Parts: sequence; structure tokens; C-alpha cells
Amino acid sequence: MLTPAMVTLAINTGIDPLCVIMTMSIWAQITFLIPAIDALYLITYQRGHYSICDVLKFGVLLTIALLLVFTAILPPLVSLAEVL
Repeated sequence: MLTPAMVTLAINTGIDPLCVIMTMSIWAQITFLIPAIDALYLITYQRGHYSICDVLKFGVLLTIALLLVFTAILPPLVSLAEVL
């Protein structure tokens, strides 16, 4: 839903639209901080296997780790995609 608007924004600001689309698709799949998005998270949370503090604690760590990894990996992937 946001892709056309983000592509237009990227073109208007001089950013490569492919980079924006790849970033959006990667971050759309990350649900570490929001357990209500996935049924498995909801079932295990509802049964009391973990608390919301556990979700936030580990979710923040995973999100920061993925942010660092994607920041390092995404620019070379976009450059490679432009060559192909």
C-alpha cells in the first residue's frame, strides 16, 4: 500500500527507489516488537509463556542487530541489482 508513495518520494528526493522498496519489504517482515501480528506469538503469549517485557527486551536487541546487518548489507545488494 505504501510502495507507490514511497517510490514517488524516493524519486523526488533523488534516492534509488529499489533501495526504498527493498528496505520496506525487509522491515515489513520483522515482527519482533509486535507480538500481536503473528498467530504463533499470540498463542504463546496468551498462555503466559512470556511477558510483554520479555518481548520488548529481546525484540529491541534483535531489531538493533538486524538494523546493523541491513545497514551493512543493503547498499551492496542495491548496487548488485543495478548491475544486473
